[in-house]
This record gives sequence, structure tokens and C-alpha cells, in this order.
Amino acid sequence: MSAIKEERQRREQFIAEFRYPLEMDVISSNIGHSVKPINVHPFNYLHTDKRYCRHGDTSSIIILVKSTAHNFARRQAIRETWGKDASQYRIGVVFMLGFIKEIQYLIDEESAVHQDIVQEDFEDSYRNNTYKTIMMFNWTATYCKTQTIAFFIDDDQYINIRKLTNFLESTEIDKNKLLTGTATSFGQPYRDKSSKWYVSRDEYPFDYWPPYLAGGAILASISVVKNMTSLFPYVKYLSIDDVYLGIVAKKLGIELIHNTLMSNRGKRIKLLPLLIANHGYAEPRDFYSANAYLSKHIDDIYS
Repeated sequence: MSAIKEERQRREQFIAEFRYPLEMDVISSNIGHSVKPINVHPFNYLHTDKRYCRHGDTSSIIILVKSTAHNFARRQAIRETWGKDASQYRIGVVFMLGFIKEIQYLIDEESAVHQDIVQEDFEDSYRNNTYKTIMMFNWTATYCKTQTIAFFIDDDQYINIRKLTNFLESTEIDKNKLLTGTATSFGQPYRDKSSKWYVSRDEYPFDYWPPYLAGGAILASISVVKNMTSLFPYVKYLSIDDVYLGIVAKKLGIELIHNTLMSNRGKRIKLLPLLIANHGYAEPRDFYSANAYLSKHIDDIYS
């Protein structure tokens, strides 16, 4: 047997036998008070703007931007570029933050001015990204009663709002079962302690990750969001948030749909008219350059 075939069989066996706490059949079981949560979320809201998910909102889409608290300039660039495009389609854009004590007064001022900040009191750090992702899903499931679609993105993504709405209008995917993004299979945990992505074997003992969607851009139906939210307390915390969501989706039997319209291969401004989302916009000037290019060329695609 060739080495390639052996590796393929090893991976297939891993997926078939994958188990992760809590180990139970969540599809056929009714999780109730008899099951003790192992992943509590004991944090409080500091800001919980509900302006974009209020009763009577006519938009069917909400965009939730996972942002580091100190990225003030990046958030403002989003508001002035693709965020402004979103408002023209009556699509809400909300920024999701953790807590940094030294700059909290600035966050309070930003929230008062823009009313688009949702924040909990966990430390805003990379290792707490899963807390932030859980907050995003929880807030959406709780407050977005009239929306049908949620778009979870990082703050270094540029979103082509016109392409997003066009995709949702034309896709044949069941919008009640939508969970799509850049699908990744058989990635491996980083075991180098110097890496920001380091995961110990105590935290995750396996050699492979299960399939997951790269966390920079995930498009989901609200019904899927609610199902995943209900399971979070019963799935062991993992610091790599996109993998954590992949584990939860696997437990629920939710299909991950690969989407070629979301690019995680670095900033590609000239491809933006063809994409829903593009990763790699670290500097505010990147957003303004992308906005200028997209404004000039997007009509060429739809004319």
C-alpha cells in the first residue's frame, strides 16, 4: 500500500472515530438539566447594542465583526467603506469586543458615538477568541429575531456587499441549513510553544483537526446559529475558535459547505468584484484602496 493511500485511510479513520467531550449523541438526545455543562460562559455584557436587531427590522442579514478592542482605526475604516455599503442595503454591522482595562474609556466613547459595539468583560486576547466567538453566536441567537442570515467575520476582511446579497439571492443552498466559508480538512495542531496557535496535547490530544471553516469569514443561517449555541455549554472549550465551531458542527451533523467566493489567501483587491470576502486588510489605507477599486469596477461585473 502506498504512503499516500495509508495516510488517506488514517485520516478517514480519524474522522469516523473522532470523539470530543462531551461524548454523547446530541442529535437524538434531549440535552436537559440532567447533563452538567462543561463549558460555561460566565461573562457579562459591558455594551450590548441592539440597534441592528430591533423588533421590526426589515433586514434579513446581520454582519458581526470580531475585532480586537484596540483596533479603533480599522473599525472606523470599515464604517466608512464596506460598512457604508452595508447600510445602503439595510444590513447591520456590529463589532464584537473583549475587555482591555486601559482603553475601556475609549471603547465607551466609541460605543456612545456609533452604537455598534457589543462587548463582554473577558480579557481581549488571542487565546480568548473562542470566548469572543461564543459571545457572537449567543448575542445573535438572543437578539436577532427577524434576521435569517448571520455573517461572522474578522476585522481584517473586506466584504463585497453586492456580491454577498447576490449570492444569497441566487444560491440553491437551503438557507435554513447554511454554514459556509473556506473549508479546511485534516489540518494539524501547532505543537510549537512559541506559536500563537500553539495547542498542547492536554488541550487537544489528536494529530489532526476535524473539518472546519476558516474563522475569518463564516456565513450561517440563524437556525444553525441557534442550534450551535445550544450545544456550546456541552462541548469542551478549545482556544482555536474556528476548529471549535467545526467540532460543534460535527456533533450536530451540520454540513460544512466550501465557498470559493471567500478568499483567505491574502489581500487581492483586483479580485474583489468577484468575491464575497477577502482576508488581509490590516491597515486602514487598505480598506480605502479596496473601496475605491471596487466602486470603480463592480459595475463591470453586473452590467
